[in-house]
Order: sequence, then C-alpha cells, then structure tokens
Amino acid sequence: MLLSTAGPISINPILRRQADLHPARALAPIVLLATSPHVLVVRRVLPVTNVNGLIAFAKKNPGRLRYGVGDMGSSSRLIAEMFKSMTAIHMVRVPFIDTGPSLEALMSDQVDLTFATLSLLLPHLSTGRLNALAVTAPRRSTVVPHLPTIAEAGLPGFEAQQWFALFGPATLPQNTIHKLNAEISQWLASAEVRKRFAADGMEPGNLKLQQLSAFMRDDAEHWMRVIKGSGVAAN
Repeated sequence: MLLSTAGPISINPILRRQADLHPARALAPIVLLATSPHVLVVRRVLPVTNVNGLIAFAKKNPGRLRYGVGDMGSSSRLIAEMFKSMTAIHMVRVPFIDTGPSLEALMSDQVDLTFATLSLLLPHLSTGRLNALAVTAPRRSTVVPHLPTIAEAGLPGFEAQQWFALFGPATLPQNTIHKLNAEISQWLASAEVRKRFAADGMEPGNLKLQQLSAFMRDDAEHWMRVIKGSGVAAN
C-alpha cells in the first residue's frame, strides 16, 4: 500500500519529464482519505483586504510584491505560478526549501505573500501576524468557512487543493479494493475522524470508488495545464 499526495502521482512525472514513469498505470487508487486547501496569505501591513485588492495592487506596482514559495516541485510554487499566469501580474519570487520557512518569512515581513497549507497555517490565523484572504480549493473549507475561495473572491476558474489517497498495486484484486474502500470510508465518516482531521486543516474524502480514477485523471490534467501554462521546469 502507498499513501501519497499529488506530488508523486500527478505533478512530478510531468514536471520532471519522466516519460517512463506512469504512476496511474502502476497503481490502483483505493480511497481518497482527505483534502485540504492552500490559503493565500499576505503580510499584515500590506494594504489589501481581498483577492481583487491584491491583484489591483500588484498591477499598479509591478515587481514590488515578493512571494515566498517552496522548491520547484512544491504545490505552493505551482499554485503561485498559476495565480501569476491567470492574473497577468509581475511579482518577485523568493525561493525557500519548503512552505514552512516561507510562512515564517511572511510573518517577519521579509516577503509579502505566500500560499500556505491550511494545516501549517491554522496555529497562526488568530495571531494577527498575517492576513488570510482566500482558500485555493473549489469550495469553501468547513474548517475556515469564513474564507472565500479564490474563484469566488475575484478569479473564476482558479482551483487547487492538496489531497491524500491510498493506493495499491495495479494488480490488486477488485474485490480487495472494494472491501478496503468500504471499510476505510466508514471510518472516515465517523465524527471522531472528522474532528481529528479538522484540527489539522483537513476534510475527509467523500468520493465513491468509481469516481476515484476520474478524479486522479482530472488532477493530472489540471497540473499539466498549470505547468505548461506557467512555463516552469524542474531544476
């Protein structure tokens, strides 16, 4: 069994041009365990209060805003590139090893914005050290329902979310997959699990088994469009 996110399954084979690597062919999805959005956050003194305001500020001040993101394979980097591409704004990238240091840099006013995972951001939302503008997911998060999606806040069609799924080998018998899916889905539906997931900024997956393959295919196609549209390439 393999617990994975979009990185190894949907992003890396495209980003690193690994033509001989086809996770979708080698693996069988068993269950979507959880989803979680990234959050667009800006430093506390930046004079913007919403997504439209941020876009307007960036267009009025090209090259002034600094955005902190992880390395090339990170979802924060790709989400930021998608945001830049869809808004046609110019910002200066400040690279970090991963999202954690970029969030610390934001809270110490070294960068102006970042896209942080909700799980990483939750402890800081009420500290007054940053302003959260919107979530990247296609729907509002039940964990932070007061935050709009980026799509509804001013950028229709924008969506990206972190997911966690369990996979088995492609040769795994279908009856085994169905049994595992049913048992894990029942566990995910419990109030205790939902509470535990919410504390980490996540929501339990709720896809039926027959929807999983389409979900994975659509996710890979989404990141292919993002990577090609932004022109990024692996170092």
